[in-house]
Amino acid sequence: MNKVTWYCPKCEHENIDLLKETATPMCGGCENHFHWEDLAHVGDDLELYLNVIDSMSNVLHGKPACDLMDNHKDATDSMTDDFANSIKASFALQRIALKAGLL
Repeated sequence: MNKVTWYCPKCEHENIDLLKETATPMCGGCENHFHWEDLAHVGDDLELYLNVIDSMSNVLHGKPACDLMDNHKDATDSMTDDFANSIKASFALQRIALKAGLL
């Protein structure tokens, strides 16, 4: 999923951006810039949340977050639980990296 529809948390304007090509999405309504991880919960979109974590993991660790752990199901379950508890994507990635022994 690369094309993402998101709603500005400040003015509620609907925006569409390309996740992989847009480093800091800008709202077309109020022109505020955001980080993807700050928008991951706006639409309650688990797929977007997991994509944000994978994008950060690719930059920091050279591979998707699930590949950091031997057991992909445990990694996915951990990130899904973090999403359900409104944990910021950066903290969810830190938890996976800790479990994988990378931190």
